[in-house]
Amino acid sequence: DTFANDNFLTRGQEAAVEINENDTVQVELTPGQASFHHGKLLHASAPNHSDERRIGFAINFIAPHVRQTVAGEDFGILVRGEDRYGHFVHVPWPSEDMSKEALSWHNRILNTQNEAMYDGAEDAAR
Repeated sequence: DTFANDNFLTRGQEAAVEINENDTVQVELTPGQASFHHGKLLHASAPNHSDERRIGFAINFIAPHVRQTVAGEDFGILVRGEDRYGHFVHVPWPSEDMSKEALSWHNRILNTQNEAMYDGAEDAAR
């Protein structure tokens, strides 16, 4: 683990690769645009100097036969088909924005995910 204040990755990971700047692609978004890319694509962005928030949004789609091997449980919302494996706690669709039930689920999920992501970390206080 190599935690640093300027690194937002969970365990302080970094990509130890040589990057030829001629092979990079600069993508400048205008307000209201979004960028979609594979989760394993190396990407970065310059600091946000505007008064507006920069929002990150990640969706992971996995098959029901996949299972969590670190945390005691994992969570999901079935978006297609059926779950014949039972490896996930099925999270109910929120009934309204920011409801007490939805926030309770959110906290439970984050706490469980942190257990998995920081498993074995010496400094999990980040």
